[in-house]
Amino acid sequence: MSVGVNKYVDAASRSADVHIHPYDDHCTQLQIDRLRAVRENRDDARIQSLLKELVEQARSDDINLLPKTIELVRAKATLGEICSALREVWGSYSEPMIV
Repeated sequence: MSVGVNKYVDAASRSADVHIHPYDDHCTQLQIDRLRAVRENRDDARIQSLLKELVEQARSDDINLLPKTIELVRAKATLGEICSALREVWGSYSEPMIV
């Protein structure tokens, strides 16, 4: 007996073509350039201060982090920066191993 194997698979699904979206170096470079431009034209000291406030708020009993997050986005903080700050407080989720 095999576990995780579909025993009854029709021939059509076996030969189905999978179309993978092609990787485009130009689009990647365009996004990198845009991110650099955003970071060059923002107030980094303000972003760091807001991120510190977000972390302090996340550690407190204040459960509404949305206003501070919106303030960060308006200040041009990236999603990665915001998530990294919150990851400091709450860590990352890891799927438990169930055997």
